[in-house]
Amino acid sequence: SWRDSGSRRSGRRSCRQKRPLANDDAVAIAREIASLRGTRDEVAARYEQQLADVLADDVRNAGTADGADASLAAIRASSTALANSRPLAAIYAEAEARVVALHKEREAELEAQKGILVINAQPWGLVDQVLDAARKPIELPAERSTPLQLNLPAGSYYVTLRHPKSSKTVSAFARVQARQRSQASGSFPSLGADEYLRNAGL
Repeated sequence: SWRDSGSRRSGRRSCRQKRPLANDDAVAIAREIASLRGTRDEVAARYEQQLADVLADDVRNAGTADGADASLAAIRASSTALANSRPLAAIYAEAEARVVALHKEREAELEAQKGILVINAQPWGLVDQVLDAARKPIELPAERSTPLQLNLPAGSYYVTLRHPKSSKTVSAFARVQARQRSQASGSFPSLGADEYLRNAGL
């Protein structure tokens, strides 16, 4: 129990009900424990170990990288509020390793959901812009000449192509599927004599 026989501290009571332990709750508990130091060292030490055990379990049982991040942040904040805590210091390395592992798992999952999009133009062109389904621009490499290959998450994409000798752009739509190769292509019609001379500065 977070509460000794004579305690009425709500922070220690509430932390039994909220898991994972929120950052603010963890800090409040740590401060209560700190207030016991010097007068009730044995009780403080017992609660300090319990707090560390709870936070370590929260990180260990986190199902997502974001959840583990939040619990690791609670460990850091508690360590600041409860200076020189050996139990909190002892759980930090394992907690940090768990966070790193979860982030790697998430990156691997995201990578597995990606597919290859090959963008082409006839006779050739430059990729001006690629937007996802939410109309958010995709970061493109410095060299944008077609054919251009992009590794993208599965989804729908809108591609805009341009040709340096034409003021017109060409649009294309593509649907990328995980672990598959998709293509988007556009065609630039032959430049008329007037437009050619205009682009040539004649």
